Formats: sequence, C-alpha cells, structure tokens
Amino acid sequence: MSDRTTKVVLFGGVTLVAITIAAMVVRPAWLTYVTGTLLLAFAGLGYSASPAGTGHVADGVLSYLIMAALLVLSAASVGHGIANHGGP
Repeated sequence: MSDRTTKVVLFGGVTLVAITIAAMVVRPAWLTYVTGTLLLAFAGLGYSASPAGTGHVADGVLSYLIMAALLVLSAASVGHGIANHGGP
C-alpha cells in the first residue's frame, strides 16, 4: 500500500473503533450493529491489503495484530448488542 492509502486505512480504523466503543456505551442498538458490521468488513479489507510478503515483517505482523483487534472488537460490539437489545 502507498503511504497515503496506509494513512487513510489507519484513520478509518481508529475512527471505527472510537465509534464502536461510543456505541457500546451509549447503547443505540442500530448503531452497535452498523459499526460492528463495518468493523468486520474493515478487518477483512485490512487482511486482504496487508503488506505481508513485502519483506517488511514488522509491518505485516503489526497489520495482522491490528486487524485481529478489530475482529475482536467487532465481535464484542455485536455480542453486546445482542445481549442488551435482544436482536437488531
């Protein structure tokens, strides 16, 4: 990925994480499901665009750790929505 694309992806990931955490605190059911779904899609996009195989081992490991954290957070947000709201 180019530097500009990397910055956009990082900014998007941080923004989605912040929105998801806010949704889990404020508890609007629809927002929790929407952000959880967006995080899951974002994690998939990050896995497919990760720099693995480019020779930058640290970058590859870091991108996989970030995407794993996004996957866990998206699962937690959907689980939180189901537990507190009984469904979408």
